[in-house]
Amino acid sequence: MDGFDELSSKAEKDMKRVEGIGLSGHMHSAILMDSTDKPIGNAILHNDVRAEKKAHELNEKFPI
Repeated sequence: MDGFDELSSKAEKDMKRVEGIGLSGHMHSAILMDSTDKPIGNAILHNDVRAEKKAHELNEKFPI
């Protein structure tokens, strides 16, 4: 909250335009928005398994 308090004191006029701020401790990604508040693209989350097969192949080829 210290950061929010500092921001609101330095940009009081601009902060009056803020309609909402969403925070989540669960999300491991950012959802970027354009100037019309539409998502720019799909967020790829930490639990996305589409590359699981390729990751396994790379781990076999380049073990750590």
